[in-house]
Amino acid sequence: MKILVTGYQGFVGKNLSTVLREKGHEVLGVGRSDSVESLKQKLEGVDFVCHLAAANRPDDKADFLRINRDFTADLMKTMSGLGLKVPVLFSSSTQALVNNEYGASKLKAEQKIIEHSNETSNKVYILRLPNLFGKWCKPFYNSVVATWCQLLSTGSEIQFDDPSKELSLMYIDDVVQFFVDIIDGKYQESKDPYLTVPSVTKATLGELSSILKSFSEGLSTHVPKVSDKLTKNLYSTYCSYQNPETLTKDLVSHADPRGVFMEVFREIDGSQVSISTSKVGVDRGSHYHHSKCEKFVVLRGKARVRFRKIDEDKVFIHELDASNPQIITIPPGYTHDIANISDEEMILLIWANENFNAKGDDTHAKDVHED
Repeated sequence: MKILVTGYQGFVGKNLSTVLREKGHEVLGVGRSDSVESLKQKLEGVDFVCHLAAANRPDDKADFLRINRDFTADLMKTMSGLGLKVPVLFSSSTQALVNNEYGASKLKAEQKIIEHSNETSNKVYILRLPNLFGKWCKPFYNSVVATWCQLLSTGSEIQFDDPSKELSLMYIDDVVQFFVDIIDGKYQESKDPYLTVPSVTKATLGELSSILKSFSEGLSTHVPKVSDKLTKNLYSTYCSYQNPETLTKDLVSHADPRGVFMEVFREIDGSQVSISTSKVGVDRGSHYHHSKCEKFVVLRGKARVRFRKIDEDKVFIHELDASNPQIITIPPGYTHDIANISDEEMILLIWANENFNAKGDDTHAKDVHED
């Protein structure tokens, strides 16, 4: 499909154009440097028009009407002059319902789109989008999330007056998928040009601040609670604003004669991923936990894992080999040990449902073969 995208170099346009090309579509971008003649040439033979170009915070307030209303009118007029019968998707804003210069100009642009549809019977889709966030959004412009991510990535403080102020938010990938579904014809025909925007999330400035600050406190080793969609998407956005030269961090190693233990990831909900090494013949463990549950995977070498319920005699023995990867779960209340039975250093991947505590508050010594 041949798709024309106005504002293709902007936040939404860049993300949408990238995905459309990934799906095999031909994308023709229109920017502010395009002349009327250039616009005509690019419109010829297109199958769909995505009109995303807009002025949000222009230096000259006259650009609100010149770009948002007048360019929309010119685009519709050019399409009509070419006799172009193709659908038009228009990216509007919830600000169209607000009494300000930007909102008024977007409302006037909507009216130009609807007039075009009435005159030509072209199908139009108008989407009033809320506050958007995601990768490639320009900071210090019209996105608080982008601005705060940029500030936190440089160690700067974020400031706001009213932590209870609520925002309606939509993640860029959800926006793009919504647009792609419309282009692919997945929305039923309707006389109403306005489509209900899905995947909108509510959050206060205080909540956003708290979530984003939690990322800045441990970018490399801390991972978010990805079951929460807003947190997951904010984390992806936050990471996109980091300086590529500062994305590495040394792991903290706890070494002793047996080998090394390293914390790799700590999840916000309390679970943890670690790696341990064991020298040849080394036996680790001989303890149990009341609450902690662990899972082991041998990444290199071979291991013998033994465990038994602390009030029973039966011992369970499993051998794990990196050449045949397996995962073993150690439940609470089972004393256990793990021995390196290979002729090389063993590397073990460990998951636990709580963070490592060097004081060992829930680690209790007890041999697997005590009696």
